[in-house]
Amino acid sequence: MPARTKQSYSVISGRPYLKYWSHFSATVGDSDVFSWLNVPYSYDLTDNAEMPLLFQQLVDAHRTRSIAARLKEKSVMLDILSRVFDQQQPQIHADKMEDMSRLHTVQQFIKNHLHEEITLEQMAGTLHLHPNYFIKYFKRHFGITPQKYLSLKRMEQAKLMLRTTPLSIKEIADATGFESANYFSKTFRKEVGYSPSEYRNNI
Repeated sequence: MPARTKQSYSVISGRPYLKYWSHFSATVGDSDVFSWLNVPYSYDLTDNAEMPLLFQQLVDAHRTRSIAARLKEKSVMLDILSRVFDQQQPQIHADKMEDMSRLHTVQQFIKNHLHEEITLEQMAGTLHLHPNYFIKYFKRHFGITPQKYLSLKRMEQAKLMLRTTPLSIKEIADATGFESANYFSKTFRKEVGYSPSEYRNNI
């Protein structure tokens, strides 16, 4: 049951029952995933025999204090949700389709122009929004500012290129929109903890 789902229970006199349940949240940025998806909160599943086992794994992981147990919790929750969504594909709320399209537009713009200097005004211009409003709109959906998102995407691309290409540090700096190899190396070390060369050698 996603967070903030209203619940109530009752039993017919003298007939108690056993119930497994998990009350959870799922977010992307600051947005609640289930505010975007049109899904019922009740399903009739075909693999009823396996579901109690999965919930028992969830309970066992929840009672264990370790990093591995936290990962196990997420893993089991994803397994449960995948079985639920196998039964019925989630649909995006009709009133969210426009937002989804707009967010995809700005993401695609950033991806296509990663090698260039991208200004806030240019990003806002892809959606015909004032830069100040665009910052709030972007952060509401992604949880970070447009500038931070751009920086993360540049770092992701740089790390990929360091791992998979023989390109020089300068060529990678140029390809990811940095003004110089020196500035790229300094920013990379600050974000990743290694210089680009150290990262490439360690990988």
